Amino acid sequence: MAPHPAGDGTYAFANFVNPDTKAPLIDTAGDTGKWVAAILAGFPKYEGKVLCCATALYVFQEIADAMSKAFGKTVAYKQLPEEIWRGFMPPAMRDDIAEMLQYFQELGYYGEDTEGKVK
Repeated sequence: MAPHPAGDGTYAFANFVNPDTKAPLIDTAGDTGKWVAAILAGFPKYEGKVLCCATALYVFQEIADAMSKAFGKTVAYKQLPEEIWRGFMPPAMRDDIAEMLQYFQELGYYGEDTEGKVK
């Protein structure tokens, strides 16, 4: 899933999911401490809860844009047919990763109401 040279001086971040599929990203340096501090300060409130932590949800082109900014190179999201994408994956993991990505596309990373869980 890392960007690869596209042959024209740019890079492609390729996958088979719809470009509008959203994935949660975390600013590990800026946000992790806030979440951990809140949990430790109010542990009884969070005990036994499932926490859906993310700085925000991003569509795949926004992720490519962030890569462009970080690498100083143009990175674009390229949606591939699923069978072509599967050809780039190791056989031992392609089915599991494909199912996971289909889940993200259809139900959201954290399942039903992913956007509400991230807010």
